[in-house]
Amino acid sequence: MKLSLAVILPSVIMTALFFTIVIGLAYKAYKKKPITGSEGLIGLKGIADTDITNEGGMVALHGELWSAVSDE
Repeated sequence: MKLSLAVILPSVIMTALFFTIVIGLAYKAYKKKPITGSEGLIGLKGIADTDITNEGGMVALHGELWSAVSDE
């Protein structure tokens, strides 16, 4: 039995294209900055609800209350 190139070549091209797209999207998601959880809050500015000391305080950000600490 023999498979023709008309069957093999499109199958190989479609499989390679599929995996190229999947790997590209996975890499793009890997490099993207987190937008949820405490990791996504680093560097953002919020409104302090209480005094923020090295022991802690409360900050309002995106409609949520978060605990925060500061050395200053």
